[in-house]
Amino acid sequence: MRSTLCRLSSTWRFVLGVVGLLAIGRGATYAAEEPAPNGIAHIQLDHVAGQQAGLVRIEATLTTNGASVVEMSNTVAISSAFRLAGNCSANTNIGKSSLISLVGQDEGSTTIRVQLVPNENAKPIPDGFLYRCGVQMFPTTREGEYPVRIGDPRALDPSAAVLAVISGDGLIVVEPGDIRRGDTNSDEVIDGDDLTFLESLVYRGYAGGAADVNGDTLVNAAHLVAAVDLL
Repeated sequence: MRSTLCRLSSTWRFVLGVVGLLAIGRGATYAAEEPAPNGIAHIQLDHVAGQQAGLVRIEATLTTNGASVVEMSNTVAISSAFRLAGNCSANTNIGKSSLISLVGQDEGSTTIRVQLVPNENAKPIPDGFLYRCGVQMFPTTREGEYPVRIGDPRALDPSAAVLAVISGDGLIVVEPGDIRRGDTNSDEVIDGDDLTFLESLVYRGYAGGAADVNGDTLVNAAHLVAAVDLL
């Protein structure tokens, strides 16, 4: 009986192991604290913090775990509470170029694909910093934690064979900023640019931050009147 149970236990471990490897081969997303097995690359977005209306830079890092990675890509999805500030740029020391493409955009988020391709350098990518993306917070961005989702990770070895790769999400923490009411673009001047920005927010339901020029926690037509008084 004991030998039969041992055989059954071994069989289930084998089946679960095969299922796990198949999932990893397609590209899976794991929690940041979960280590990747040997030979399976791990791409991770970091956790950053910044103030309302500020700019943060979120970085991706690679842990190869012995895998030989020469090219890789993944999607990055950010909340509509932010906007991407320019293109994502690759680490200049790894000899790769970054190709950025828009995957999708809706009311809740924007998703891009970041692809790192070899220049004249086909050498494997070392462990460490891969690329960096600038993320701009709006003055109306509310305080709190916003996940930055990473998805569909892909990696190739020098022979262009597909490698197993896993990934972990990042996080942006928005802290209260020292924002002058009415200075919606944080240029320390209240002018027509701020009025134009406020007009674009009217009736869209944003609250708080510099756009709330009269302190009523709303953004509506009354703010245009208040903003004109500040010019």
